[in-house]
Amino acid sequence: MPSHMGAFVAPSAALHGASAGRRVAVASRVRARQAAPAAGARRAITAAASDDNGGSGGGGGDGTGSGGGVDGAAAPPVAAAPVVAPPAAAEAAAEAALYDTPSVGEMGYVEKTDATAGALDDIDRSNYTFGSLNALDPERDLLYGKRVAVANPDEEGKTLEVYYRELGEPTAPVVLMLHGLPSSSFQFREVMPLVAAAGYRAIAPDWVGFGLSDKPQPGYGFKYTTASYTAVLSSVLKALNVASATVLVQGWLGASHGLPFALRTLLPAGALRGLFILNSPLPPSVPSLPLSARLWRLPGMLGDIFTQDAMSVERVLEKGGPYFLSLPDANTYRRPMMLSGDAGFALGGAVRACPLDLNADGVADDLRAWTEEGGGNVEVAWGVKDKYLGRDVAERFGAELCPSAKVGFVEGAGHYTAEDFGERVGERLVQFLRRTDPV
Repeated sequence: MPSHMGAFVAPSAALHGASAGRRVAVASRVRARQAAPAAGARRAITAAASDDNGGSGGGGGDGTGSGGGVDGAAAPPVAAAPVVAPPAAAEAAAEAALYDTPSVGEMGYVEKTDATAGALDDIDRSNYTFGSLNALDPERDLLYGKRVAVANPDEEGKTLEVYYRELGEPTAPVVLMLHGLPSSSFQFREVMPLVAAAGYRAIAPDWVGFGLSDKPQPGYGFKYTTASYTAVLSSVLKALNVASATVLVQGWLGASHGLPFALRTLLPAGALRGLFILNSPLPPSVPSLPLSARLWRLPGMLGDIFTQDAMSVERVLEKGGPYFLSLPDANTYRRPMMLSGDAGFALGGAVRACPLDLNADGVADDLRAWTEEGGGNVEVAWGVKDKYLGRDVAERFGAELCPSAKVGFVEGAGHYTAEDFGERVGERLVQFLRRTDPV
């Protein structure tokens, strides 16, 4: 085992309840309703054309014989024995039920429920009271959170503080959750309790430059490259005594650096247990960044104008799907931008250095080889309402690059799948873990 995978045991994290922060949808018209399958999840509003998947039950006829009674009358029909599906078939059916087949004509709106009401009608969104953003909210910003100091690979003798969220026993199998652009580990607040309750240890760091991790200015202490992030992640796992992990990646940043880390650092060490992929720029497609993120990539002061706009982070998070962030959730994502200009400079450096084509440096080939030749476990949980990455990105990945990977669709979820439907993502992830890394 390489030296970067050794070390000490981190203290156990206490289980907390999942955050109540939710998104709220905007719907001007609805035609029919379809309940989302997970308890507590939002309900998708679908077009009438899609409301044809219920109401029909199986019930084929079974022949009933007739026999003579005492008076020669026909005997009553004999009840047929219930048909019990074989265990393997029942398990496969239960697993398949975790994913949705997107309905034709779906409108993609979500109904306001008791869980989601409040962020639109009950709050004046024109008055954001930025004064409330000058201090951390312990119940949200620091949820499940800790800090660890690791060596800065780009500045000898210096350290970086990485903020991470952790739930689960320190000896349990690890699930490493890597967030996308421009999010933070807060995105996984509803996924982590389900993973920990299933007997696993969930670890979700903020990338350097994001969330509550350090934000060195580009060119003055950190390069924001895949090599730099790989060195930091290796040090974090060493400090937390992680010997192997299932890796969850999401989005640009999460997949752009997370897949190379998993395939080129963990895999050669025999430490990669599986890959669980949420909406990401997967090969062989080469999707473009959203417009706001392309503006962040502009060089010099011109790009800095856009990266210093705290509201741009919220806009990118919201425009990736059909929902608004609730005000408390929006504040949590905005707060680092409001506390210091370093967050904006770091955002620009990270976006400019982010690899956009995972075919270019062989990551796609590594992924195909591990999955198709090495028997690697890969599952994709794709939000079908992603406004940045179309469903075809996931379909091409499954059809052309990794045919053995399971590709499932989460109806109603946008680009930030765990933000929109954290409980449902958690359910799918737990099923994947039980199949690939059982406890």
